[in-house]
Amino acid sequence: MANDTAKPIQSPPSDEEVREMFRRLREVAGEICNASEMEDDVLHQVRKRAFFDYYEEQTKRGFWHPVLTEAMADYADDRPTAIRFYRLALEQSKQMEAPTYTALIDLVRELLEIGRSEEAEACLRDGRAEALAQNDSWWVKNADRLLSEMPQTPH
Repeated sequence: MANDTAKPIQSPPSDEEVREMFRRLREVAGEICNASEMEDDVLHQVRKRAFFDYYEEQTKRGFWHPVLTEAMADYADDRPTAIRFYRLALEQSKQMEAPTYTALIDLVRELLEIGRSEEAEACLRDGRAEALAQNDSWWVKNADRLLSEMPQTPH
């Protein structure tokens, strides 16, 4: 698995670097999704490996961005790795003063799966509030759906 301990550099990436990262991320994510739709497990793994390699190349040259890191979490092969990447994306977002709600809400399901319901509830509460403040109705609905699926704890 790719390096999930990359630390943010002192200065954020340039606008040009970010545009290129988004272009490449759309391309690679599309290839991964296409392989999934074709139900080709081998091609899916090859496409994921290409994405992981891209992430490695970027971090080795000092490039980081929370969207790239969050995508690594989304495509991680195991829960502990996904959680580490989501946490790193949150740190990076805070350093850039960027929104954190997508990583917070995506982290909820992973935390629930390992029995960390109190932490999951906090992430969901904070992520939903931020999504609401950002007027992002899709993520608010996603948070509401997760809330309805969460096991209720007696108080």
